[in-house]
Amino acid sequence: MAADTGDTLTAISQWAYPFPQKDASAAIDPDAYLAALQGSDGPFPLGLNGLWHGGIHFDQEGGSSASGDLDHSGGVRCIADGEVVAYCLDSDYQRLTYPDQSTALYSRSFTLVKHKLTLPPVPAGTSNSASNTPASSNKPSIDPADSLVFFSLYMHLAPCKVYKHSEQDKNKKTWPGYYNAESIYTVKSTYTVNAKDALDQQENVKSGEPIKGIHVHRDKRGHPEKNLGILPSGSKVKIQRPARAPKGWGRIEAIVSGEIAPITPGGAVEADASKGWVYLAAFDDEINPAALDKAYVLPKPIRIGAGEVIGYLGEYQNVQHASTLPPSPQRALLHVEVFAGDDLPTFMTRSVARAAQLTQEPKTQLVLEKGAVLYGYKAEGDLTLPEKTVVTPTKDSPERGAWAKVQIKGSADTTSYWIQRSELDGKGTRKAWREFPLSTANAPAGTNDYLRVVNIGGLVEFVDDKKHSWYQVDAGDAGQKAVNGFVCASGQAHVSLQNKWAWAGFKLLSSNLSTADLYKRFLHLKNDNGTAEEKAAFEASFNSAKSDALVTQLDEALMSAEHRQGKVLGEDVLSALRDKWRANRVDHLVVKYESEWGGQMSKWDALDPLMHDGLPYWKVEKDRIKQLQVWDACKGALKPLSGPSVYHLHPVGLVSNFFDPDTCACGCCLTVKGTRFAHTKTDIWWGPIHDGSVPLGDCLALKSMRASGELSDVEEKVLRAMSSNEGCIDTVHAYDTAIITAGAMQKIIIGDASTGELATQISDFRSEHPLEYAKFFENCGWTVVGSGRDASLGYAHPTFTNGVRLVGKALFNALRRDCSANTFRKPVDCPPIASMAHAVSSPLYQRLQVKDFLIRFNKAIDQSPRGYDFSIKDYFHSPLGRATALDQSVNAPSLVSRDVRAALDRFFKKNPNVSRNPEEWGAGRAEYESSILQDYGNSRAMAVANGKSVAPDRYAHLVAVLGDPS
Repeated sequence: MAADTGDTLTAISQWAYPFPQKDASAAIDPDAYLAALQGSDGPFPLGLNGLWHGGIHFDQEGGSSASGDLDHSGGVRCIADGEVVAYCLDSDYQRLTYPDQSTALYSRSFTLVKHKLTLPPVPAGTSNSASNTPASSNKPSIDPADSLVFFSLYMHLAPCKVYKHSEQDKNKKTWPGYYNAESIYTVKSTYTVNAKDALDQQENVKSGEPIKGIHVHRDKRGHPEKNLGILPSGSKVKIQRPARAPKGWGRIEAIVSGEIAPITPGGAVEADASKGWVYLAAFDDEINPAALDKAYVLPKPIRIGAGEVIGYLGEYQNVQHASTLPPSPQRALLHVEVFAGDDLPTFMTRSVARAAQLTQEPKTQLVLEKGAVLYGYKAEGDLTLPEKTVVTPTKDSPERGAWAKVQIKGSADTTSYWIQRSELDGKGTRKAWREFPLSTANAPAGTNDYLRVVNIGGLVEFVDDKKHSWYQVDAGDAGQKAVNGFVCASGQAHVSLQNKWAWAGFKLLSSNLSTADLYKRFLHLKNDNGTAEEKAAFEASFNSAKSDALVTQLDEALMSAEHRQGKVLGEDVLSALRDKWRANRVDHLVVKYESEWGGQMSKWDALDPLMHDGLPYWKVEKDRIKQLQVWDACKGALKPLSGPSVYHLHPVGLVSNFFDPDTCACGCCLTVKGTRFAHTKTDIWWGPIHDGSVPLGDCLALKSMRASGELSDVEEKVLRAMSSNEGCIDTVHAYDTAIITAGAMQKIIIGDASTGELATQISDFRSEHPLEYAKFFENCGWTVVGSGRDASLGYAHPTFTNGVRLVGKALFNALRRDCSANTFRKPVDCPPIASMAHAVSSPLYQRLQVKDFLIRFNKAIDQSPRGYDFSIKDYFHSPLGRATALDQSVNAPSLVSRDVRAALDRFFKKNPNVSRNPEEWGAGRAEYESSILQDYGNSRAMAVANGKSVAPDRYAHLVAVLGDPS
């Protein structure tokens, strides 16, 4: 049937994996996601209990080392653009009580997303003989059959309680927008400041009790002469928090319950009181989503983009996790599955035909057919180039790849060699090859015995002088042994590159095995102690299942020829995930089977006679199964599917096929929004910003440098404490007086020549890491000319700047030209901001940012205030003291010594008997340093926001994180 594309559903343009990698700037490795499933108890398509399992499990505890490479903290992400059509959000975890009175927690919360996959049109002028498309060859196809509707389902998500409990946590969980969660503020019944009752009350009350509550103000500074009324305790309101509101203040948006009372009984409440300002500390804040504790089909679907947060991992505890003690979270788990209707086979056939016509489509899938040979190479090289040999690339040397073709510079001998590209500028001896190191004439490493498909995004490319691409890959031979070697994607037998629309390696099949048959088969293979009659029935089910397509296909994929006896089990599937090439055989299976979330409970009741002594526990589990049956409740959202018997696709296999490895090249996947800057009270400037997501304290570079000893304990503590006071390492904006600002230290360029600390830093990066500079900056439009303080940073782009390199005022204006009041907080297209954010968050640039912080840190504390013989670090031994000096240095480096001197002067004036030599402070050190810091921390010259210095608040934050000197 033709796909029902819906009225609002738009075609997918982006894909994402369910979780990002912790190293956000590292190359996406599809195999890493399959490896992360090794510790799961829910492999696709056969569970460890022998039953059908239509999805995959991600376990937060990480049963494999690979799972530690994925970042679960930010929530599970939507795998593709689509629409949220239904969800269930429970108030709290459900409880399962077993016969022994032990209790297990689990989550019913789920989200269902509808997607539409649409084929690219037939290229103009292409013959349609290979396609079923009835369109003219000169006109793009608009046939509805070119679209497929499918669904992704995310089960066992965190309930409402988890969001509310995380409100004050460092890793606060963000409410997904589709929950329509609103904050409701309730005026407290008691509210104290400095141990005194701070609630306001009516004035001039002659009889009865005055109404207590909180003043509503006309302005946002709380001037008492502008009080408009009293909002009584217990009143509930919605509050706006405008961008320029003073800290701790908000404006009433709507009154949910309660009524503003007059200041004086019998008086009038002014009309604008309902939109007045209130002090937020007097309120309790509670967030309430639109629907709770039921499956909710959205009356109007809500769009969601690939990579947007769906929710967070919830609990799913089994009997082995249960306890008679009060239950507590201990097993965070996510179930993800993807399914489509009966039109999938026709759509895939159509897609494969279209793929042959899409000659300009990027070929992202490396396909090794059965019989493909993997080759080795001579790792030691053919010869050694002597020390100090200077080489230069030949004209036909490839521009990319691990090896470069070179000649000896200045030599009359024009002989060319191949060396590792990373050693182009090397001064020592270097291995060299007379011919390109990879060739089909090399010794074979082994032969592939089963179709192997790999997204090249996770592979290293090796390019020869004929522009042939080679890849290093692993595969499996006929004996199910791993083979690792190189293949050539051009001209080698049984090896090719294909585009994503070819669905390379995907195999469709249907299974007719009932739930009872699968379980009986499982019991037979596990030698269950049943009766003779039962064992005969178990064996009959096993023998019958041998010919089922699901068992046959898994047997062929995972067992060597001599062991294909129909005995494959869920643990064999799980074991396959340890090898990339075996995991690849599973993640390309597409199986039609009735969803475990739908159908009649009778299929589960059929297992009752098989449970024996475990029947009471099984009945409890059936209660859970019934609670998790969501199909009927979501029937309206599941159109055009006709029923729960659907085609299930492996989520990782599907995403790997369509994921573009260059999807974030030059930051094209990053979001840039319009924002504003109050240049003066009446002059508002508009500009772009990428709000960073990687705080300095959480970046991988900081962790690795501490682990390697490059950072001391105190340095790490200081940088972590500074982290939330500074920008993220990937924050970039262009809205104030600087041309552009980037990174954790908010380095800038200014002036006609586009010079400044940012240009200097990028120049240093170019010197240290030329290849990474070319990849992340030069290839994405940003180039630096010169070095040191003379370094000048400019930007060029084929369309954004019409190919012209801009600097100075021209660059300043170009960055801001598409921003206005109309784009405030809305996405804007600004490639230079996005590419800069992508570049400064790359792994090696992260290290440079941390190193620069250290340089700034040591420079700040090594200074000796004028008139003193000792340095700042001599006076400030504590992490708090040194962090406070660094904090000012980042904002006003030239004023640190002056302001520390002023604080010291005041301290010694008050304490004339204390030695000016801090080495003589002895037991009084902590007290003296604390006293000096109290003065310096709050009085140092810092930026001014809303008319007051940020110094006190920033110092208070550092005290809260690091504590007082001790």
